[in-house]
Amino acid sequence: MPNLSYEDRKSINKYLIEEGIIGQVNTDFQYTYNDNTTNPTTNKQFKTNNNDFTLATELVFSYRVRGNVDISNLVKFRYEEGVFTGKIYIQKNNNSDVFAIYDISNITYDDENNQFILSVSYSSGNPNFAQNNIVICEIRM
Repeated sequence: MPNLSYEDRKSINKYLIEEGIIGQVNTDFQYTYNDNTTNPTTNKQFKTNNNDFTLATELVFSYRVRGNVDISNLVKFRYEEGVFTGKIYIQKNNNSDVFAIYDISNITYDDENNQFILSVSYSSGNPNFAQNNIVICEIRM
């Protein structure tokens, strides 16, 4: 993997988008919601540090998504650890009325527990998620 800074990757992505070579840079995955607020998460699950989604400041995602695919290298390639500016959209897979949008301020990789953690602030939505809901998550720079 090339050793490019976050700013270099951001500039390259902007150029590729402006030239029509690629679309908007985003990544989407499917997870099962786990309402346990303690660490670590388990495979194919995501959780928050507060079951009131409007008060959550951390979103924790397993490196493995539904389908048992390990996305750790993809996420690390796309998003440099540390300060990160972006958004995440989370939607119940079979009900688009249930969703949440967060602003992302930081991303941390926890390889020991096979998960990544997003520091977030709630932006908008109707986050009425329940235990074991299947959700679609999209991260956008």
